[in-house]
Amino acid sequence: IDILVHGRSVLETEELILPHPQLATRRFVLVPFEEIAPDLPIPVFNKSVRELLHYCPDSSDVTLHHMEKEA
Repeated sequence: IDILVHGRSVLETEELILPHPQLATRRFVLVPFEEIAPDLPIPVFNKSVRELLHYCPDSSDVTLHHMEKEA
């Protein structure tokens, strides 16, 4: 499991770096992240999730599949 962010925490240890250092370059991470928290400010990058997605160098297609809720 990749931990992307933890609030506004910035952390760098041998085991964990927060925010995730590749967060801004991975469209497959940013597309669903933007759906749930578009305006979340990401420390270190000093941009929101929406802004990171806008400037993301990864141009790969990402398709979200939404599951229907059971009644």
